[in-house]
Amino acid sequence: GFSDPAAAEKLRRELASGACPESEVFVYDNAGHGFMNSAPDQPRINEDVSVPTGFPKAQPDVQVLAWERLVAFFDKHLK
Repeated sequence: GFSDPAAAEKLRRELASGACPESEVFVYDNAGHGFMNSAPDQPRINEDVSVPTGFPKAQPDVQVLAWERLVAFFDKHLK
């Protein structure tokens, strides 16, 4: 994984240069690590969780987009 845009860009370049040229790396602005995690035993990211706690507020549209991309990846590669 990675935790900052520079690391994400480095991963994007490395994958494109040979390891997996058809790969895609998505960066979601203002989305914290684990922004899609809704497990009850984990920190929840919702309206009550804010930047001072280390997590930006939830962005439902970004969460939906990320899930759609994940499902599309699974549909393409795991059938």
